[in-house]
Amino acid sequence: MAVSKKNSTITKTEKNEVQINEPAVAEVSASATVEAKETSAQQAQPSMADLMAMFASMKESIDSLKTDLTNAKKENEELKTQIEEANAKVEEAEKKASMIPEPKDSTAESTTNRLLDIIANRKSEKEVVLIHNREIIGGGSTALRLTGLSIDFHTFGEQRLLSWQQFEECVSKYRRWFDKEIIVLGPESADIAERYNVPCLNRDGKRIITKEDLRTLYQKPERDLEDFYNALTDDDKDFICSYWLGKCYSGDQNYIKRGKIEILNRLNPKHPFTNYIVEMNFKSIQ
Repeated sequence: MAVSKKNSTITKTEKNEVQINEPAVAEVSASATVEAKETSAQQAQPSMADLMAMFASMKESIDSLKTDLTNAKKENEELKTQIEEANAKVEEAEKKASMIPEPKDSTAESTTNRLLDIIANRKSEKEVVLIHNREIIGGGSTALRLTGLSIDFHTFGEQRLLSWQQFEECVSKYRRWFDKEIIVLGPESADIAERYNVPCLNRDGKRIITKEDLRTLYQKPERDLEDFYNALTDDDKDFICSYWLGKCYSGDQNYIKRGKIEILNRLNPKHPFTNYIVEMNFKSIQ
């Protein structure tokens, strides 16, 4: 029982000690907090030396900007002076140039003459020679019906004189006949033919068929006939074959020559005499 009392006494003493020390702990904590705040405030405020250094740096930057502006202004003034001097020189040169008399045009007279020629050869006053470039066998004709003019071509080389308006109408209505060279322009109208893209007798190296060529065509030896044929344009080649074949069917014995017929049939890629040669073969075995 004595032991129990002793333990009880010790316990009370410890409790009293704990109660006595709690205020001291609170006081120490408050003091530490105040000291921390004061230290932080002292650290946040810059020193006088720092402020002076900052002001010195700002002044140096401002002085540098002033210097740059002064230099730029000086350069602008120099550039302005140079521009003014250049403009003055240009004005002086223009003034001198205006005082130089203009040279007389030595070609004025010839230019006037050319203009007069152009006026004299206006479209409305031009005339164009149209040539029939085919021979019609069997009584047919190449018929053209134009404003104020009717034409019936029958023989090779026939010519008609068209006004400019009639020529343009002819090109519009009978373009296909121009393309096949049934009708052409004379060699003196080569420039017009080129402008309207129609044929003329200026063949640019190709041979021109004449009336004499047609008249003596059957008389040509086989070698000469082949050379003559090869020198023609494609449309003229077709015409020669058509003309020869028409003579054969009309019974003209001058053209019913097997060797020459076979030459023309071989040279022409359309082989227009094939049926006639078959007929010749059939007649030969009867």
